[in-house]
Amino acid sequence: MRDGFAVALRNLKSGELPLSTLISQEMVDEACTQAGYLTRAILYTPLTTILTFVA
Repeated sequence: MRDGFAVALRNLKSGELPLSTLISQEMVDEACTQAGYLTRAILYTPLTTILTFVA
């Protein structure tokens, strides 16, 4: 279990997330712009949050 968490954390830090082929950064940015949502998040960006939720 610890190895799985470590691998997941490394992938998260490198920007690789499971299911990342389902939605693009541009799609999320466009949706956030249309909704008037602004963020300064570094780790839990809107894309990271969505992909984590879907996973």
